[in-house]
Amino acid sequence: MLVKLLILIIAVICIEELVQQVLYQRTTYYKITKNSRFKVMRDKGKHGEYLLWEKLRGAEKEGGRFLFNLYLPKERGGTTEIDVLLIAPQGVFVFESKNYSGWIFGSEKSRFWMQTLPAGRRKSHKERFLNPIMQNELHVRCLKKVIGSDMPIRSVIVFSDHCELKKLDVNMAGAIQVVKRSYVLNIVSGMNWGVPLSERRIEELYETLYPYSLATDDVKAAHIADIKAKMQEADADELPSNVIRIDAHQPSSVKAEPIHTQAHPTEKTSAVPSPQINDTSLVCPRCGGKLVLRTAKRGSNIGNSFYGCSNYPKCRYTRNA
Repeated sequence: MLVKLLILIIAVICIEELVQQVLYQRTTYYKITKNSRFKVMRDKGKHGEYLLWEKLRGAEKEGGRFLFNLYLPKERGGTTEIDVLLIAPQGVFVFESKNYSGWIFGSEKSRFWMQTLPAGRRKSHKERFLNPIMQNELHVRCLKKVIGSDMPIRSVIVFSDHCELKKLDVNMAGAIQVVKRSYVLNIVSGMNWGVPLSERRIEELYETLYPYSLATDDVKAAHIADIKAKMQEADADELPSNVIRIDAHQPSSVKAEPIHTQAHPTEKTSAVPSPQINDTSLVCPRCGGKLVLRTAKRGSNIGNSFYGCSNYPKCRYTRNA
């Protein structure tokens, strides 16, 4: 009797999985990306893109068309990748999907944003990622080179519902929106930029952009290599040893690596105004404050120069000078 029950349970699970597979293969996301359901469920970035499409798929009934993973050429060579793009009667929406959990901190003008995750017993560890607003600004610039600068385009940064947008310094009054996935439909349905795009114009834009979703493996590999090179350059901006870098455009096979720095110097230091404070590299990636040049007065690092956040002691970020 127990064996029969077990067989029945397995059969039900298999039938349910088969039904889900059939339904998935009917989705626009699968028809364009050809990503298997197994791959999507295991890849955090792709799963986030799929969940974003699910939230917005009603736009298709109103004449909207979706495209995914568009590799657009940059002016100085290489490509930039748009996660999800929606061509709707209201205009063109460029989505940067960040399927992250934890607390999210960021500033519109900071090079990096920060993700804070619990590590047990009142401890936490931090991970940094490229400013998604700046990423999407690049996407929009490259997109305008293809479809024209007169096209209404909205930049939308979408985070997982499992995260908390703890502290964001972002001007939402402009053409930029930073929202959780559950609110993204309100952003799209609430937009009204004047004369709507005709069905014919939507189809023309779709046909123009569709080839960019068919990037070859060589183009994708070169894109990943370019991202890794840029992140290695960014290692010059060293972070505390409990901070690692992440980037949603890296596939699961490209692992984030720890970025090491010296132990935090003693807090009794003298501050020296930085002569390069306008340099964007001298912006605290943790809180967006200014970095000032200091000299350690005590401890094992006495006499050494380092950059410390001007918001100390609220922010204890440092990096080597």
